[in-house]
Amino acid sequence: MDPNSHQTRKIIASRKILAAAVHEFAEKGFAGATMDQIARKAGVNKATIYYHIGDKQALYAAVLHDVFGRIAQSILEDVGEAATPLEKLKAYFRTIERTIFEHPDIPRIMLREIASKGEHLPHIVISDFIQIFLKLSGILQEGERQGLFVKTSPFIVHFMTVGPYIFLKNLEGLIQRNQELARIRGLHPHTFEEMKTEIEKLLFNALQRKEEHGGSSA
Repeated sequence: MDPNSHQTRKIIASRKILAAAVHEFAEKGFAGATMDQIARKAGVNKATIYYHIGDKQALYAAVLHDVFGRIAQSILEDVGEAATPLEKLKAYFRTIERTIFEHPDIPRIMLREIASKGEHLPHIVISDFIQIFLKLSGILQEGERQGLFVKTSPFIVHFMTVGPYIFLKNLEGLIQRNQELARIRGLHPHTFEEMKTEIEKLLFNALQRKEEHGGSSA
C-alpha cells in the first residue's frame, strides 16, 4: 500500500478520527461529545471528519459498527472453524472477552446507551447485534438438540458473558491504582488470565446439561 496515496491517507485519517471519537463518546456520551473536541483529539479539522465520515450521528455509527461489525464477523469465522457446540461456544466466549479487553471504551458507551434506552443506537449496529445473537442462538440450539446444553435464552447467556469480563477488565485498573485491593486479591493468588479461564468454566457449568441421579438427562 502506497503511504502517499489518497486511499492510504484516507484510511489513516479515518482511523485517527475513530480512535478519538470512541474516547470522546465513552467519556461524554453521544449528547455531550462534540465534533470540535473529536477533531482536536484526532489532530484534524472538523471539515475532515465530515469529508471522510459524516456528521456526528454517522461518526457514532461508524465507531460502534467498527467494533460490533468485527465482533459479528469474528464470531462467524471462529465458530465456523469449530466442530462441536462446545467448541463453538468457547469461540464465542473468547471473541467477547477479547473484544472487551481490546476495546475498554466500548462497554462504557453501551452502558450509556442502555441508560438512555438505546436513544442514539444506530440501525447498522442493531443489525450487528442481531447477527451476534442469531449465531449464539444457533450454537445453543445445536447443543440443546445434542443433549449438551440446557434450554435457555441467548440474550441472558450473552449478558452473563459480557458482565463478568467487563467487571474483570475494570477490576484490573482498580487493583493497579489501589494497593489495598491488591492485598485483598493476594488472598486468592490468581492471575487475570486464570480468572478469565475461571469465568469461562463457570459459564460452561451453567449451560451444560447435567445428568440426574438414575442416569436420565436433566
